[in-house]
Amino acid sequence: MDTTTSTTTPAPAPMVWQTLGAHDPAALLAVLTDVLGFVETLRTGTDGAVQHAELAWPEGGGVMLGPERGDEDGNAWSQRAGTAGTYLVSERLTALWDAVRAAGLDVLVPLTERDYGGRTFAVRDAEGNLWSFGEYRGAPVPDLAPHVHVLRVPTGPQEAFDAFALRLGEWWHPSYTADSDTFAGVTIEPEVGGAVVEHHAGGREIPWGTVTTWDPGAEVAFTFSLALPEGVSSEVRVRFEPAPEDDGAGTMVRFVHGGWTAENAQYRGKFAEWPVILERYAALLTPS
Repeated sequence: MDTTTSTTTPAPAPMVWQTLGAHDPAALLAVLTDVLGFVETLRTGTDGAVQHAELAWPEGGGVMLGPERGDEDGNAWSQRAGTAGTYLVSERLTALWDAVRAAGLDVLVPLTERDYGGRTFAVRDAEGNLWSFGEYRGAPVPDLAPHVHVLRVPTGPQEAFDAFALRLGEWWHPSYTADSDTFAGVTIEPEVGGAVVEHHAGGREIPWGTVTTWDPGAEVAFTFSLALPEGVSSEVRVRFEPAPEDDGAGTMVRFVHGGWTAENAQYRGKFAEWPVILERYAALLTPS
């Protein structure tokens, strides 16, 4: 009989916190938990006073609060009461709107449909802090993860390296060039600072990038601007390591297309067909 053991791992604490100073931290904490729906995760203090509290927003994020601390107290972290403004995303906006009205909070913006997406409303708590609630989640976080492909070829690392770097033009797929009909190859100058160039009949040349690592038999890397706008670049890095002995002879080739930043991430999705191209590289080294 197969059995499965399930364990529950606590959700990680938020990595970004809003911090609040308050004239009456206990009263503010009660509003945030009882009305707005925050979850109290930590409280310190004695005799009912709140010296420090941590509250989690059920849909992600959190706030920390405590007594107001001004510059005159010799505290470098000045926490003036009533000066915070916080935007909270929620899928339970209608229930929240009903709760803040029932609690008599000062409504600054009633429940309103926004042209940029979803509904929103805003209130002020008794301390003077502004709380805005909405369904708009903000712009999506760009995916900066590299494209990683690992393949095994039946040759040693040096031959695998040479086939990739010195015979690139033999296996590169013509369809992934400026003109498949005139494509004549790709060359890599075998040194750091060397040029990576796409060649076409008639002498046309299209620069791809510059070699940044040249370690024969081990690693090659170069900047890579193919199919990217002028002035935009990424990076290709390839490592060659002997395959594990229990996996037979050959080389493990780790291909990484990275160098993605907030500025070039919008083009990352154009490079989903690396497996099609790398199959041709592997075929070059595989006996028919």
